[in-house]
Amino acid sequence: MVIEKLITGYSQQIINLKREVSKELLKVGTSDSAKESRYPTGVQERETEISYLRERLFHYNNLVKELKSLPLNITKSNKVCIGTTATLMINNDSNLEVLLLKNNGDLNNGVISVKSPIGKAIFGKKVGETVTLENNSKVITLKIACTY
Repeated sequence: MVIEKLITGYSQQIINLKREVSKELLKVGTSDSAKESRYPTGVQERETEISYLRERLFHYNNLVKELKSLPLNITKSNKVCIGTTATLMINNDSNLEVLLLKNNGDLNNGVISVKSPIGKAIFGKKVGETVTLENNSKVITLKIACTY
């Protein structure tokens, strides 16, 4: 259910980003060339914005592809693996729910890559195990509270 919800949300983001790219491309295509030649920064800013939007579009497309490639019925395990959703207790205080993927991540939506520092730390760990991360001389303790 979490995966379907993420796919739906990212698919909507993709639609919105495609619209934004189209709007920006129209602005570049309809700009007054004489005016733009005197003020090339306007075109450069639009091209930078288009490039940024295309990068986000590429990222969301990859997230959707990876989410769709996950098996529908992942075997329930007490171990954190690709496709597992885990609840992490941070510093014995607050909880963070994350879905672990192989290549792509989006921490704002609770999706992390096994290649990220958190992903590397929790991959293969069992429920009840604790891992410690150091970030800018700050120590963070993560306890695997549960997996599903």
